[in-house]
This record gives sequence, C-alpha cells and structure tokens, in this order.
Amino acid sequence: MAGWLKSQLPENTPVLTSPAQRARQTAMALCHDFDIVQEIGPGASANQILAAADWPYAQGAVVVVGHQPTLGETACLLLSTMPSGLFFNKGAVWWITCQKKKSTFVAELCTVKYSEMF
Repeated sequence: MAGWLKSQLPENTPVLTSPAQRARQTAMALCHDFDIVQEIGPGASANQILAAADWPYAQGAVVVVGHQPTLGETACLLLSTMPSGLFFNKGAVWWITCQKKKSTFVAELCTVKYSEMF
C-alpha cells in the first residue's frame, strides 16, 4: 500500500501520525520524515484530525495515519453522503480532496484503496 501511495503523492507531502507505535510503523513504510502529532492519537476527535491536517486550508496533500473509529468519523464529517459509522479497514487509504466552490469548501472522495494483506 505504501508503494502505491508513494507513487501518487507529490514529493515532500507532509505525513502526520499518531504517537501510537503501530501508527508510527505504518508511517515509516511511507517515509522516514513524518510528524508525530499527539492530537491525533487514540481517542482523538474528528475535529482534532482536521485541525492537525489544517483542513481545508492546507496547501496540497496531507497524509494522516490515525485510528478507528476517528478516521471513519472524520470521513463522515467531510463527506455528508457517507453513512454514519463508516469504518476504515486496516491498511486502507481514503483520499479525500477539497475544492473551493464559491464561498464554501466541498470535500470529495477521490480514491479508496484497501490492502489485500488484511
């Protein structure tokens, strides 16, 4: 999964990870220059994830390596057409883009990719 994601991301894309050991291991598969962000650790809220990623104001892509159920809750918050209780499988990548339309920001689901290992 990390190989696919590396091939899709622009160089120097920020990678934010939970301080949890398993999240850091996942981030290391993607790059060795990632930021450990306490605010996205276990028990974080969807709003904490969005604030850490500077959503919707970040300039370019940001990768967040976090935990369930918060990642699913964050996707549901951004994508109003998604059912509540959305769950991210282990090793999944959900690529959500942000487009500015008139005076508001609109989130769009671009890609969902699941690892065949899990």
